[in-house]
Amino acid sequence: MSRLPIVEDALEGAPGTPLDDFKHPKLRRFPRHRQINWLEYLGHGEEGIVFKATIGGGNPVAVKVFWSTQRPALQQTYNGGVKQPEWPFEEECRTVALIEKMKWAMQYPIHLDRKPETRHDAFKLLLAFGDERRHQSTEQDNLDNKAPPPPFPPITACHGWMTVRRDDLPQIDPLVWKEIDEQLDWHWAITSRIRIAAGQAHLDFFYATSSSLEAYGGRLVDFADVCSPFTRGWAPPFASRDARKWFSTLESAHPAIRKNTIIASQV
Repeated sequence: MSRLPIVEDALEGAPGTPLDDFKHPKLRRFPRHRQINWLEYLGHGEEGIVFKATIGGGNPVAVKVFWSTQRPALQQTYNGGVKQPEWPFEEECRTVALIEKMKWAMQYPIHLDRKPETRHDAFKLLLAFGDERRHQSTEQDNLDNKAPPPPFPPITACHGWMTVRRDDLPQIDPLVWKEIDEQLDWHWAITSRIRIAAGQAHLDFFYATSSSLEAYGGRLVDFADVCSPFTRGWAPPFASRDARKWFSTLESAHPAIRKNTIIASQV
């Protein structure tokens, strides 16, 4: 099995939802390659850079270009061991693939453990969405500590991954990738757009499915905000959160992103 977090299958129709797909979630490919019209630079961070664009004359989408699509080499630790550094591209692809699979699986009855406490518990909870677990007959007395998931919330659609060379990206002033390898190809995931009600639905759903949310501001437009049990930053969500308090706390914690300007477009 490939260790890459992506597959060549086009992101069209229902995803597979067997148990093995939940154990090894992979993001499907953007189904069509059309002309890209780069509209606006939106920002950049530790994981990559984000543009607003249209593809083939469609509605505007956010295009996230990852700094690295190569698995980082193992690093030596201070005590002589080795560790695998974080790989944001892998974590985000897995998270998006999981969300898509959970959405489709929720056509059928699902029962989740109410309070998973460990990463192992959280993985078991995710497997409850898999075909084999859903089809198992469950004794009624085993449902006392289980509950169905909340309704699936209005989540921004991810349309898949694609590769694009850096030379095909618009030039940015000031440059934000001075230290990046010129030879790298980039994989990118595209998303569209999505207030208190929607935000509360997100918080409730991800709490119930044992995923935590980081710098989340009410519209899920960056899937790195979701920490599934596959991500390095995962921690058990100990309590459901109130959306109004959550968003008001974030306002002062995350300043606006510095503006850069697209000075040339190569499409």
